[in-house]
Amino acid sequence: MLNRTSSPTVQVKMLLLAVLTALPMVAQAHTYLLPTNGAELIGQKSSIRIQATKSLSDIAIDSQVGFDALYSANPGFITESIPTGSNLSLPTQLILPDVKREGIVINLPELRLYYFHSDKKRVSVYPIGIGKSGWETPLMDSSISQIRANPSWTPPESIRQAYLEDGIVLPRSIPPGPDNPLGSHALRLGDTNILIHGTANPRGVGRRVSSGCIRLYNAHISELVSLVSHGTKVKIINQPIKWANQEGTHYIEAHKPLAGNTPPSTDAQRKHSLHHGFRRAQRVAGSNARKQAEKFAYALQTKRRLFTGLPLRVK
Repeated sequence: MLNRTSSPTVQVKMLLLAVLTALPMVAQAHTYLLPTNGAELIGQKSSIRIQATKSLSDIAIDSQVGFDALYSANPGFITESIPTGSNLSLPTQLILPDVKREGIVINLPELRLYYFHSDKKRVSVYPIGIGKSGWETPLMDSSISQIRANPSWTPPESIRQAYLEDGIVLPRSIPPGPDNPLGSHALRLGDTNILIHGTANPRGVGRRVSSGCIRLYNAHISELVSLVSHGTKVKIINQPIKWANQEGTHYIEAHKPLAGNTPPSTDAQRKHSLHHGFRRAQRVAGSNARKQAEKFAYALQTKRRLFTGLPLRVK
């Protein structure tokens, strides 16, 4: 059973193509109508009641949301055993990143990919997996240079060596099929080796576990491929804290900052990105709004309640 509650303010009209009650599989992304009044908050709060005991990973896969997003939104649960009857919040309300609304935008700290439709009226949002520590997904401005269906995978020598250090010998090439790590489709970014692709391991979606590429559920990459084309712009950003003004009510949405210390995610850049949302508050609503948002965020951080990944009303 899915229970929905309205947000505390009047919500923008929203089109949810993903029907959350159709568990255990939701094929499509959440697709929302973009606000036309300058608002940044989209979607509605939602929750799900667990009908049978299962792990948080299985629930994330069943509902096609990211693992970290589901975990952060529901602190206190033992991830390997969510008991029957539990109510879990689903990350279906969010603040749009502070970026030009075009093409693909990937915000690494929130583990989400946004596709802004060419009609400039809709945005589709997909959970993603990204690079692990030491193999960080780089920030970039790029575009799609190659689209492959049923791709084979030829592991780069760097990845083969990394696996070899763990005693795993990778084959020179893995053909298309259910065991292929690239899943059903792959999109190449510019002249790099960074791919947006499907996966043979859906448990990696919504986690920082890849070797630098961006992985989606196979149903989602299949949908995304149908929407994009060669030359579609791709922007990878680092905005752990987002801020929104919704009809005079202010919200922040906070995600854990990226770990690691390899370019372009230097310590200075991470610190800079952490305050991005607060700077936007000042730009849009003035210095008092920034001070209020910072005070609210720091109070939550002290109580270890800041990084929920959910929009929180600034009080």
